[in-house]
Amino acid sequence: MKEAQATLTLSERIIKEDAYFSQRHTLSYSGLSKLSYCPSEFYKRYILQERELDTNKNQIEGKLVHCLLLNPEEFNNLLSYPVCRRVLQQLLTLPLRCPEVWHTA
Repeated sequence: MKEAQATLTLSERIIKEDAYFSQRHTLSYSGLSKLSYCPSEFYKRYILQERELDTNKNQIEGKLVHCLLLNPEEFNNLLSYPVCRRVLQQLLTLPLRCPEVWHTA
């Protein structure tokens, strides 16, 4: 399940297209795959940079931890999504359990 973003106006699309095509790009395997499978999705993701936020709990947990460790200045921006706040609240209520090997001296 994905959370959709707001659509862009025509002038915003043109600006993004100009910015994309004014630079030299290389495509990853996933980019080429998306282009061959669904060109409109490639256009939205890579040219307009309209990325949808995955609502898979495990992916959101990974994004939260990654952002907290490597991009702490971006962490509050990620929490602007309600689904991220819900997952973080669930994570904070989990009891911390250390493996038994940590308790041996």
